Amino acid sequence: MKSTIVFLSLLALISCFSIESYEPALVELSSNPASDAIFATIALQLKADNVQGFDRVIGLLNEFVDDGKKQLLSAKKLYRATTSRCEVSSMKFKERNSYFQNVHDNMVSYSNESATTASLQGDNLTFLKAKNNEMTEFKARETTYHAAKKSENDALIANAQEAVDNAQAAINAVQGWTLSTSFIQEKIDKVTNSYLQVHSYKLIVPTSFVETAANDETIKGRLLEWLESLRIAFLETKLELEGSIERYQTNANSMDSALTDLLSLYTSDAEHCFTLRAKAIEDKQVYDSLVEHFQKLADDNSGLIKANDDYCKTEQTEYEKVKDVLENQQQVFKDIREYFRNNYAKISEFIKDKFNGNAFK
Repeated sequence: MKSTIVFLSLLALISCFSIESYEPALVELSSNPASDAIFATIALQLKADNVQGFDRVIGLLNEFVDDGKKQLLSAKKLYRATTSRCEVSSMKFKERNSYFQNVHDNMVSYSNESATTASLQGDNLTFLKAKNNEMTEFKARETTYHAAKKSENDALIANAQEAVDNAQAAINAVQGWTLSTSFIQEKIDKVTNSYLQVHSYKLIVPTSFVETAANDETIKGRLLEWLESLRIAFLETKLELEGSIERYQTNANSMDSALTDLLSLYTSDAEHCFTLRAKAIEDKQVYDSLVEHFQKLADDNSGLIKANDDYCKTEQTEYEKVKDVLENQQQVFKDIREYFRNNYAKISEFIKDKFNGNAFK
């Protein structure tokens, strides 16, 4: 390094002179800017000791060559270290970019899925609301219908019970035969009216068994038998009506219970859909925020990739420049050393002329 400092400081000693009279090889060597300081250094060495100047110059040139090799090796090591750091940084930045992009794409996908879920649950809510309104109206109609039907059925049971009671009253009247005939006829008329109400058609009172009866006791017996058969028929009709009405009411109650359960299910499903829709909307907002966040990270990381690439390219360019300079200097040192070994007299004369002979005074 000391020799390098001497080499650079000697540039101030250079003076201009004409070299056209020297051989081309020497002229070519002297045309290189790096050779001026070398020739100046040789001049100083020859002036210091003209006898051992050759050895001193050769030693100095060897030192220049060795120092140049070290500088070139140091530059190569520094460039390799820089290149390694560039490659590591580039790999890290690219891995980060891949990660950020993958997460960004996943968040976009999740956001789209959340939007789809929110839309689907919104459609479900609309459907459930429509079905709930439809079933609520249907249940209200059914309730009104069953209430009217119950009133109708209660009237039928009352009519059947009244028919049974009228038949029993007629039986009692016939059994008390001492009563007036008009009273008995009144009771029989009520029985026939009840029959019309219960069976919806008029009962024809048979008169043949009265006309063919031998005496009053026979008439009485036949009337009682007929009235008892009617009472039993009315009672059977009443029991059949009660059974039919009970089955109808059971079915009506089951229908009402099923509709109540269905409406409850619609309400529960609607609440569940509302919760899912709200959660999907919330999730979409979170995913959209993450999409924006990771997009920014990816953009920033892309900027780092470009900055790192630019830095690495600059370092490579600078290294190539330094390498060219050092290799050029190295070659100049070698060429001058080789020429000096083989052409000591010529280069000595050249140096004397170049420095106007002052180097050897």
